[in-house]
Amino acid sequence: MATRQYDPSQVIFNVGGRDVFGFADGSFIEVDRNADAVETKVGSDGEVTRVMSANRSGNFKCVLQQSSPLNDYFSSLATQDEKTKDAIVTVFLKDGNGTTLALGAKSWIKKKAKVGFETSSANREWMFETGQLDFDIGGETEL
Repeated sequence: MATRQYDPSQVIFNVGGRDVFGFADGSFIEVDRNADAVETKVGSDGEVTRVMSANRSGNFKCVLQQSSPLNDYFSSLATQDEKTKDAIVTVFLKDGNGTTLALGAKSWIKKKAKVGFETSSANREWMFETGQLDFDIGGETEL
């Protein structure tokens, strides 16, 4: 029986050439395509057709602690894009524990994070979109 290990500190998330840190506790990064790869259509006689989607767009969700200095960087990217329409960055994810990789070579911030203040430290959720999300979902390497 194989033994495998996961350490969240070994997940590398890079935006525009900067390694991201200051993640929130719990779920801190998600990667997803915007559309299903295959849609199933069933005719009135039960005939099935698989409709293959060419849509490879997707998104990266990153949740930071309120105190993370990367909030300043992400906010400046969003402001730059609003003003000049040219804040396109590369977003890259690598699971240092295993083989999962994700790349959005031309990505942008969908909108600025929602701001809230609490009696304890709050989180900031940032959503990056990309027109071409390339990713492979892997497992963890064996010890």
